[in-house]
Formats: sequence, C-alpha cells, structure tokens
Amino acid sequence: MGYFPTYTLGAVAAAQLYEKAEAELGGGVAVAADIKKGDFSRIKAWLNTNVHARGAKDESLDALLVAATGSPLTAVPFLRGVAKKYGALYALDPAAVDAALAPALARAEAAVAAA
Repeated sequence: MGYFPTYTLGAVAAAQLYEKAEAELGGGVAVAADIKKGDFSRIKAWLNTNVHARGAKDESLDALLVAATGSPLTAVPFLRGVAKKYGALYALDPAAVDAALAPALARAEAAVAAA
C-alpha cells in the first residue's frame, strides 16, 4: 500500500541517483538538455548499469544507493534540487535560499559522514 512516506523516500532516492548520474554523464546541463529533447538514452543506460542490473541483489535501499552513488540515503541532493527548482520558480534570492537551507544541509551531510 502506498502512502506519503513511501513517495517521499522515493523522491529522495531519485534525487540522489539523478545527481550522481549528472556528475558521471557530464554535468547537469548536458543531462537536462537531453531530457528537454526527450532523449533519455544516456540516463537510461546509466540506470541500467548502476541500478537495474543489480536487481534484487542488494539487501536494502541503502546498499543499492551505496553501490550506485557511494552514499546511503541522504536528503542532501533532494534539498539542493528543491532549492534550485523552487528558488527559480519563485525568483528567490539564491543567497537567502542557501542561508535558509544551510542548517538542514549541514545536519544531513553530518549524518552521511557518521554512517
């Protein structure tokens, strides 16, 4: 049965996977340009190699994410993505957005470092 926390965990994991794919495929501009053109071949190939090929071999989501991204589940990429998306949408001052998110990002990064 789906419920809100499941959707949230999926969105957080997806942001983490997307950020890693961007880094490995030449940066966010290249990946975003591919997606804007409707070309999902490079990101799909990355997912096939780093996620789909693993199937159910991993014992947990964290194990899969560590294998694919080098880190267990973390909210850091999700928070960065939300800040970027809604900061642009609402024309927010980037410095104010960064200042507002800094404490949450620091806590999330510390949790990953401690894991």
